[in-house]
Amino acid sequence: MTPVAELRFFAAAGGLLGLAIVQAMAPVSGMALYAAAILSLWFGAKRGIADYPFPKLGAANRVTYARGICVAIVASFIPAELGPTDRTALAIGAALLIAADGLDGWLARRHANASAFGTRFDMEVDSALMLVLAILAARVGGAWLILLGLPRYVFVLASYVWPFLAAPLPHSERRRIVCVVQGAGLVAAIYPWDYGGFVALVAFMALLGSFAIDVIWLRAARQQ
Repeated sequence: MTPVAELRFFAAAGGLLGLAIVQAMAPVSGMALYAAAILSLWFGAKRGIADYPFPKLGAANRVTYARGICVAIVASFIPAELGPTDRTALAIGAALLIAADGLDGWLARRHANASAFGTRFDMEVDSALMLVLAILAARVGGAWLILLGLPRYVFVLASYVWPFLAAPLPHSERRRIVCVVQGAGLVAAIYPWDYGGFVALVAFMALLGSFAIDVIWLRAARQQ
């Protein structure tokens, strides 16, 4: 089975399983959001896999796709009325998804099938998760929390105006840690407690600082 065929099978099976979960737990109005997220996941993965160099999709990319389906399920709860129990469940689920972020990279290294596609795919699923969590957090904790999910997309849009922002960045442990802090801030904002807003604000400041460092580095690299 080719990677594209395997991706198609995995997408269909996982999408249907996710649909069953959404039908059982999410509001009817969340079905459209789930469908939109699933279609975006499928078309994004299908387009990106064109330059995938390995004969099998690989466990790492299967895990990333499964995480993407879970993001779509979480998105289906955006229109829901969220009480304390719902917020607790979503916060726990989000924390597990964030914790699973390192699993796909570990699997890619373990099976020696790391690729540019896998890296991009993982990054886009992570960004989508942060955006969905930010929308949920904004619904329960204040509109400003949406800002925690936007920096990655603002950065990409800005690269069309200032092309030097599209240059590759070196690996950074600081960037990885800040992504975890961003997720922790959003989980804290969704969880029903009194300090969520403060934790989210600290995470937002760390995120802005990290992006500022990258912009300064890219600008300096352009001038060399």
